[in-house]
Amino acid sequence: MAEGSDAIDHLRNDPEIRRALALVLMRQAMKALEEAEEDRACCHLQAAIDSLLERYVDGVPSATN
Repeated sequence: MAEGSDAIDHLRNDPEIRRALALVLMRQAMKALEEAEEDRACCHLQAAIDSLLERYVDGVPSATN
């Protein structure tokens, strides 16, 4: 059982997993902001999403993020 929890802890601390989770949460927030007609906040959040995806696609090491 300890081995399983070690694997879960490793996933929680994995930078790629954390980035993917952040992306999912930002996309959910975008939907909520769009429904609330918060256009300016949507633009800022979209810029953050774009930045995250550019870094991922460009292969920038996580230490420089």
